[in-house]
Amino acid sequence: MQSRFLFASLAWGLLLAGCGSSTPDSSTAPSTSSHVTLQMAFPVDTHSLRTQGVSGQVTSAKVLIFDEDTNKTVSSVTLSPQNSASTIALANDKTYRFETSALSGATELAWGKLSQKITANVTLDLPVNSILQTASLIEGTQSQAGGTVPLYLNVNGPLGNAVPQGDYSVVYSAQNATVVSESKLGVVVKPTGSGDVTVRASVQGQDANHTTATLSASKVFQPVVQASTPWYGAVTGNWPTRYDFSMTVMGEFWLSGKTQRIPIGTVQNGAVSLNLPDMRGLTGALMIDGRNCTADETGGQFGAFAVSSFPLFGQANTSGRVGGSSIYLSGSDGYYYSSARLLYADRAVQGLYTYTCKESYGYTSSITLNLDLAAGWNVLYSGPNGQWQATRLTDTLPGGLSWRLSDSVRLTDFSLQGNVDVTAPYLGSTVTYTIKVTNAGPDSGSWLYVRGILPSGVSTVSYASSQGSFSGSDNAWYLGELTSGQSATLNVSVKVNSGNGTVSSSPYIDLAETSSSFDKNTLNNRTTITMDVQPQPGASNAVGVKIDTTAPVLTMNDTGTATVGTEIKLSGTVRDAYSYSYDSTHSSGVRRVEVYEGPRLIGTVLAADLKAGSDPQQFVWSQAWTPGQRGPVRLTTLGYDNAGNVSRSELIVQVQ
Repeated sequence: MQSRFLFASLAWGLLLAGCGSSTPDSSTAPSTSSHVTLQMAFPVDTHSLRTQGVSGQVTSAKVLIFDEDTNKTVSSVTLSPQNSASTIALANDKTYRFETSALSGATELAWGKLSQKITANVTLDLPVNSILQTASLIEGTQSQAGGTVPLYLNVNGPLGNAVPQGDYSVVYSAQNATVVSESKLGVVVKPTGSGDVTVRASVQGQDANHTTATLSASKVFQPVVQASTPWYGAVTGNWPTRYDFSMTVMGEFWLSGKTQRIPIGTVQNGAVSLNLPDMRGLTGALMIDGRNCTADETGGQFGAFAVSSFPLFGQANTSGRVGGSSIYLSGSDGYYYSSARLLYADRAVQGLYTYTCKESYGYTSSITLNLDLAAGWNVLYSGPNGQWQATRLTDTLPGGLSWRLSDSVRLTDFSLQGNVDVTAPYLGSTVTYTIKVTNAGPDSGSWLYVRGILPSGVSTVSYASSQGSFSGSDNAWYLGELTSGQSATLNVSVKVNSGNGTVSSSPYIDLAETSSSFDKNTLNNRTTITMDVQPQPGASNAVGVKIDTTAPVLTMNDTGTATVGTEIKLSGTVRDAYSYSYDSTHSSGVRRVEVYEGPRLIGTVLAADLKAGSDPQQFVWSQAWTPGQRGPVRLTTLGYDNAGNVSRSELIVQVQ
């Protein structure tokens, strides 16, 4: 991460130095400013652990920047999963408030704010908290007369999206029952009599107005007064693993003819706590390892459901992400690894059963089960003789069994650094890009790529890498595997064929879908490498670049009378006499337009944000402005071209 800021700062320094004496005087521009990089962690995919407040449905984020002293908007940026960071210039020695709105389309799913005094270049991680919309309690099943009853809490956002547990708090209360255990996933109560039991949940979090609000959910039920044969309810066990995660456990069931995932518990500080749901009244085939299986005629048929795996979702305490992984039951004798499952049977089943299982792609296979199932939840596992066996499940795991993380999961912490040896090369010269990838572990990582290394307008001359191979056509470096603590380096020499002014690339780490590695910190997985390409000395050169000594022509449209506190759009045109052509690529040569209210910078319009005008050399700029005081206000715009020439336009606006 440090390299990205180093080279971004260096590029800005060169840019400002290139402006020379054209820098605005103290009456129109602040004397110093810093570059502030704003970034937010988006979900890698919909099956990944997510940072607090960032739902898997979030597609963009809008950031408004306010001056804390005047409470006026000074700028705004938009982030996305593809562009999760943005850098803006802000005046030094001022405190700003950054308000971030995480969106799915036009719907706000989360919001947060951060205040920061700017004194130097800085990177800010933008916090958000989910917006709470609804809360409900779903009744579980009382295992037996006088036994406990689990109730599951669902907290959802504006689009029905699940809300991360870190974004809300909950307080439970019960009438005619006592609370046995509780968490943000639900509550377990024990009825104290035969009367109706009322359970209430008071959920506190952020509402759509960005204030603290309380949602109420309640459930009334009649407790079981007679014994119920099947066993349901809570089960606990140990988590003997070096990965200290806090996460939600999702049970995968075959229900109503399809696979469904239901939250059934948590892993917290080495302990597993599950609330297995009531499955009575449901019918379906046995599902083993994701396969839909039906019994043969001699074995008979019975309604049963299996939990084939536990995909992990939620926030890990390492602030990382794990996706596509599973937890399993394992035995101390080594025979149960990756084979034990939780199985529900609607009645007692005994005997040897042969099941025909159909794979998703049509292939069929057979599996023989020696079943001795009690009604309710059981542990099904493959024993030393290779046959499947079953043990009835109670509130704790049978002896010799514990939970473990899938062998395929390997946690890593990849980081990326990059630079170019010449940051202000001449057109036609050769420069070398250097990329370094480090794995801080704790595990080895495989199927590792770095993509987007080179910018457009360059051609590869040669490359050398400590491992793996580089493809110029794919603009990618395939590293293969990095062990914990290992680093790998790539050097690519390229010829600068085109470009004038700032040329950037954004290398990033990419894991192939076949990789079993999961990066617990993705914020250091990309960087930006910037060059300031200079034309060859002389009047012209072989690629048609001409020396530019003419400042752009800048205009600002009359806004009429403005009103204090009401946002208006300032706009105008910028036209540069300098142009160049190379391989059918055209540019007006304009680098940026700065807009000032008196000496205060309102905003900067970069070349990428200019809109096409009435001819190929004319562009339209626009900038939002909210007047903060009444009376005549002097607005100044400064237009910079790629050669460092600057022009100026002024307008007096009456504010009422």
